[in-house]
Amino acid sequence: MLKQLSCFRLSLWSGSLLLLAAALFVAVSFAFSAFAQESTGAIHGTVSDITGDRIPMASVVIVNSATGLRHTAVTDAEGRFFLDALPVGDY
Repeated sequence: MLKQLSCFRLSLWSGSLLLLAAALFVAVSFAFSAFAQESTGAIHGTVSDITGDRIPMASVVIVNSATGLRHTAVTDAEGRFFLDALPVGDY
């Protein structure tokens, strides 16, 4: 009888420890996901002429309409541009 009682105590203790570990894991997961929220965006596209030919080495300028902040990029050999880490806003 004493042997069964000590096994029961051990089982309760390990179950509580498992529950505590699971709760800690969930809390840490939510903390990291909160830090992962970003307040930036990206704009990408291509520059082409009226015939549809892409234009390499074209200068692209976008302006945040609320702040007037300007961001520039140059298209690659295929006429593609990519602007990242832009503050959220209207451009």
